[in-house]
Amino acid sequence: MTIDWKSLLLGALAMLVLLILIALLVILTGGYNVAATERHSPITAWRSTPRSATRCRGRGNDIAAPELTPAMVAAGAGEYKTMCAHCHDGVGERAIGGPHE
Repeated sequence: MTIDWKSLLLGALAMLVLLILIALLVILTGGYNVAATERHSPITAWRSTPRSATRCRGRGNDIAAPELTPAMVAAGAGEYKTMCAHCHDGVGERAIGGPHE
C-alpha cells in the first residue's frame, strides 16, 4: 500500500480550513463569548488562572522600567480604563466577571 501524499496534504488542508471556519462561525455568532465580560466556566478557570500567574512570574525581571512623565501616566491610565479595567480591575474597583470577583 502506498500513500498518496498529495491527497493526504489536500485532506489535511481541507480539514484545517473547515476547523477555522467552524471556529469563526462559533465566535462570530456569539456561541462562545471571547469578550471576557462573563466569568469563565469552572473548568476554564481551574485550567488558566494558576498557570497564568506561573507563566508571568519572573519573565520581566530583566526589563528596566522607563522614566515616566505625568503625561505618559495619564495617557496610559486612560488606555487601561478603556481597554483593560473591565476585566483586570481598576484602582479600588472590582472587575465585572473578572478573576478577582
